[in-house]
Amino acid sequence: GGNDTLITDRLPEDLTISKCYFFKPDKWNPASDDYNDQNWNCKNLFELKMCRRCYIHSCVLEGSWVDGQSGYAISIKIANQTNTNPWAETIDVLMENCLIKRSARGFHILGSDGEGYPSGSLQRVLIRNILFHTLGGEEADTEDFRTQGKVVLFTTIRKPIKHLTFDHVTFVAQEGHHTTGIVAE
Repeated sequence: GGNDTLITDRLPEDLTISKCYFFKPDKWNPASDDYNDQNWNCKNLFELKMCRRCYIHSCVLEGSWVDGQSGYAISIKIANQTNTNPWAETIDVLMENCLIKRSARGFHILGSDGEGYPSGSLQRVLIRNILFHTLGGEEADTEDFRTQGKVVLFTTIRKPIKHLTFDHVTFVAQEGHHTTGIVAE
């Protein structure tokens, strides 16, 4: 959601997300031939804003395009969005053995709150054994990715990301799709 938590000094802990299929149907994509004329304001397929000890494994994430956000399949960050959660932090995240396909972009990893409010840190994130397939594209694509695909964008404008590891992350390029690798800002 788009709001800070109302419970003081608490955040989700010990999450396990296993063998799930995160999917947005083409009928939600305005550029698809299957579009049903309803605006769904689509965002990321998966997003962590604050948590401790999250394990995501053996999942498929499919169908992310530029719409309500910039088309990243996965966003991992900390978020004190309205300056009411200064304890927000994201620590000890492991994502492994997942397939990410048909997405404008891959991972967006943000080391500090985008609004500049005080918060904890993003630390100890391990991404391993991830396969990307059909990332990015051209404006003329029927998938309407509308952006050059970035496999990973990590941003450390206000705070560093502590202990971020990518291990065996593979991208299978699709002919005619534009992509870049890791981008740091």
